[in-house]
Amino acid sequence: PVESAKRGADAIPMAEATFRKMHADDRMATEKLDEGIEGFSKALVELEELLKSRL
Repeated sequence: PVESAKRGADAIPMAEATFRKMHADDRMATEKLDEGIEGFSKALVELEELLKSRL
């Protein structure tokens, strides 16, 4: 990690429309984002239920 931080990364200038098109064209990125959102939502519901049971 330290060596990586020293090297840095060049920023890629990109408009939102370009990013959205590139993301939509990348099936794996779209599927993984959907999985992440779904997993986060499920965890949030479970946490809310746990908190309700403790109150």
